[in-house]
Amino acid sequence: MESKSIYQFTKEGYTQYGEYVDNSRHIPLIFDGLKPSYRRTIYGALQLCGPKNKLIKVSQLSGYVIGNLHPHGTSSIEGVIGELVHAGIFEGQGSFGGATIMGDRFDMAAARYPSVRMNPHWMKIFSELLPYVEWEDSYIGVKMPSYLPTPIPLTFLTGSLGIGFGVSALIPNFGVKSLIEAFKSDDPYKLYPNYKDITFDYDRSGFEDLWNKGYSTITYIPKIYRGSSDDCGDGIYIESDPEFLVPNLDLIKEKVSQDRLFIRDESSGEHNKLFIGKYPSIHEDMNYYYSWLVNNNFISEMYRLYVTDGKTTRLISLKLWIKFLYERYLGYINKMKESKISKLQYEVEVLKLLPQVGKYIQDNSMKVNESDVISHFSNYDKSLVKACLGKPIRKLMKSDYENEINGLNSQIDKINSINPDKYVSDILDEMTK
Repeated sequence: MESKSIYQFTKEGYTQYGEYVDNSRHIPLIFDGLKPSYRRTIYGALQLCGPKNKLIKVSQLSGYVIGNLHPHGTSSIEGVIGELVHAGIFEGQGSFGGATIMGDRFDMAAARYPSVRMNPHWMKIFSELLPYVEWEDSYIGVKMPSYLPTPIPLTFLTGSLGIGFGVSALIPNFGVKSLIEAFKSDDPYKLYPNYKDITFDYDRSGFEDLWNKGYSTITYIPKIYRGSSDDCGDGIYIESDPEFLVPNLDLIKEKVSQDRLFIRDESSGEHNKLFIGKYPSIHEDMNYYYSWLVNNNFISEMYRLYVTDGKTTRLISLKLWIKFLYERYLGYINKMKESKISKLQYEVEVLKLLPQVGKYIQDNSMKVNESDVISHFSNYDKSLVKACLGKPIRKLMKSDYENEINGLNSQIDKINSINPDKYVSDILDEMTK
């Protein structure tokens, strides 16, 4: 029996547990940038929404995920579903919770009420290429992808909070298209947030360090600008995403209480916007309040891009992570092309042989069996002959398949013409219109 001190026993136990938690739960996987709960929720939606991308209840999706893929509490999965709706990967109908620009928060409706489905663009990004990634068994033996095929690390669409063991799990937020544009131009200053009505303070942010080293501080600021209103003239507009940054209005609220300024919420379904104005009979220097708002409304966070391959955790530069995933995704597109073309070419060969097989069967008064036909056409691949025999009788009776063959060859030419890089660009262009 091995004897260990309490210190040594505890140290080894925490080390093993920490490695498991970091590599299996808290740190994004390098192959898609997702934690397991997010990946399994997206895959669950792909399964339940189906090819027609039908709407499903949040309760239906969360039940499927925890029952088949991720055996944890429903509340955690419902929270993930809400985040994926806000990130644009899911489309939602109903209330998914949130906050107002004044800081009031409201919870998501009960899971039996709101519905979700895949964003059609993300569905195209994932579904056609899923057969070409690695697969694994879920906790109850259901097959699921080990990672999702994606051209960008998906964690950047939602941002990520949390703490791993000894490493930070804090991830910044970027717009989909900006990640690709920054990568192609090798310019991190092309990056912009995925949050609505938020921008970066590029002067106070270390984008070059994040791009090349994988760590830096990033400063987010709301959109604050001077404007005017028909009913009161000169004023200030503030646009911000309250899910991330609720504007600091302390000074403004003080003046509102003194009846010197007023705040009007002009938010719409798409934007969260406030107008700050002064009463016509009151003299106030709006430039002073504008300057105060600009200098007191920002969030600076220190980010370190830790990723795991499932076994070890390491720091990675943003540039390298995007390059890794983008090039892998192009490779999946080429695999898809090869697979589809191979199937179509096989069908062409079947159609070329089919008239000969049909004639031989007719010449023998339909009395030959499968082994006779395979023996007669022994110079051909046996699988082609069997494929011919699997066709309906009406197909075997037909002697001319030129039109069908030309149609298949046209499909082959069309697939051959797919440019993987343009394939991605076209989807992203549609997504960001």
